Amino acid sequence: MEPEIEFITSAEQAENNAAKRMREMGFSDAGVTAGGPDGGIDVQAWNAVAQVKWKSAQTGRPELQNLYGARGVDHSKQMLFFTASGYTREAVEYADSTGMALFAYDPTGAVRAASRAAEALLAPASPWAAAAGPASYDPDPFVSGPTRSAGFSPTRARDRSPRLGKTVTVTIVRLAILLGLGFVMTVTSTDFWFIGVAALILMIGCLVWWGIQKFRSPSR
Repeated sequence: MEPEIEFITSAEQAENNAAKRMREMGFSDAGVTAGGPDGGIDVQAWNAVAQVKWKSAQTGRPELQNLYGARGVDHSKQMLFFTASGYTREAVEYADSTGMALFAYDPTGAVRAASRAAEALLAPASPWAAAAGPASYDPDPFVSGPTRSAGFSPTRARDRSPRLGKTVTVTIVRLAILLGLGFVMTVTSTDFWFIGVAALILMIGCLVWWGIQKFRSPSR
């Protein structure tokens, strides 16, 4: 059983704390690796690797690149980075582009997310998490929950509405043209003049409806 850490006072305690936090996130076999060069991996699980910094300046992009390289060719492994001193803006941007989870920890060992992948790991479990797979960052803020796994996107749904409106408009115009032709053909026959009048009324109604819809619809 691991001893409880009241305050982190050494690099070894920082690494043990990171391993504990990783197990809480679901990396059940996370453990501290044997000592080695600082550019390597400090904590490892079968599906994740992590590096831990203690008492140093803000972590920059080069240190994250070291972890990316240390992960090796197995890109299915989640990368995590723990530091007590925060991250530069360039480091956070790099982490978001590579899916690296950045965490900052305080002297008591509590961690907070510093990147989007880290936020996903700390997010509470949802009823559809098992079916949808691991959480990931979605750039569309309107999509959340099980709709993502079903391929639904309100953004795409909104994009369909202008195309639908154009289709209806074209159909109405074509109908008006056909009715106009019907009017021209029937007025020449005295026996069916009432059909021509009805066609003319319908044509005018279609054109009026189209004009109202065109006026009410904002231009894009």
